[in-house]
Amino acid sequence: MSITSRGKNTWRIEVITGKVNRQYQRITETFHGLKSEAKNRESELKKQSQTGTVVVNRKMTFSEFSEIWLKEYAQNLAPRTYKEYTKLIEKINNCIGNIPLIELKPLHLTDYYNQLREKGKEAPHNKLKKDKTSPKTLSENTILHHYTLIGEILNRAVDWDCLERNPNTKVPRPKIQKHEPKFYDTEQVQNLLKCLETEPLQSKALILLALDTGARRGEITGLDWSDIDFEKNFISINQTTQMLNGEIIEKVPKTNSSIRKVAISAKTAQVLKAYKKEQLMKELELGSKWEKTNKVFTGRLGGAISPSAPSRIFSDIIKRYNLPSIKFHELRHTSVSLLINSGIHTHVISKRVGHSSISTTSSIYSHIFNSAEKEVAEKMNNILKAT
Repeated sequence: MSITSRGKNTWRIEVITGKVNRQYQRITETFHGLKSEAKNRESELKKQSQTGTVVVNRKMTFSEFSEIWLKEYAQNLAPRTYKEYTKLIEKINNCIGNIPLIELKPLHLTDYYNQLREKGKEAPHNKLKKDKTSPKTLSENTILHHYTLIGEILNRAVDWDCLERNPNTKVPRPKIQKHEPKFYDTEQVQNLLKCLETEPLQSKALILLALDTGARRGEITGLDWSDIDFEKNFISINQTTQMLNGEIIEKVPKTNSSIRKVAISAKTAQVLKAYKKEQLMKELELGSKWEKTNKVFTGRLGGAISPSAPSRIFSDIIKRYNLPSIKFHELRHTSVSLLINSGIHTHVISKRVGHSSISTTSSIYSHIFNSAEKEVAEKMNNILKAT
């Protein structure tokens, strides 16, 4: 048995309950209170473990456990994910944080999700506080983020023997609202390319690369010149950039499928070569003022470009030429739709854009596949008529 300090009036209690297959079995618990109270709790845990009726600290609130979850589990996640979870947990705790963990019921969680759906709704039993920081209304997709995070925290509470069962499993999962992705058709792409002829080489290279490869924004801004093989016209996608606390950070893509080699067209390679030459000339011109980097896309004085820059550049071009409004990420959808309508096999498309499986590609772009199938049926009908 041991008691270890984990901060002011916070203690980690560990009780050895026995040995299984030559390995000691332990009960661990984080306790908030005086050291004397922690010792009493330790003795209580020891007695309960001997009778097989271990009961968790009944005083521990959801807020207190979520702090433990952040420290013990979430800190091992990606920095940006950790930051997003921290913000989301703060909002969640404004509503259910004061409820003791073992008293948390499906009704509490149902009320919380309904508060997110309806502005100003407060639980009828008044056990929940109105969340002043919540937006007016949230989509089911956003509410699903809250649902998933709460479920993960409570699952961990069960795993750590702080809770017998997860009450979130008895609450209906918010239904994902599918939105068909927007994209340009062939004629609109041709018009965009004409507009790019008078744009700076960097803008032209950014947009061409997105259209050609279907790469994500962070994947494009994460490219180094060493990732481009001009002899074979391939790019290697092995890292991505994102903003965290005002700084640009590099990270490995989440899934192995996102790490890939993608063939680029001769047209894209030609523009990239011209852009590289221009970049080298600018570096020579600025001398010591240039922040040397191996990045393909840089700021005005060198250095890595902000991951949000492609969106800003593309948005300005859309406004300047009065083009149909789509987001930079929807150039990825445009790329996929062009490939589908060109008859490229789904497996090839899936690998090219870094999806984890063909089913992911089929699910996201089902309406485009359906449209292509109708076109095939019409063409087949004409063939059969002719015979």
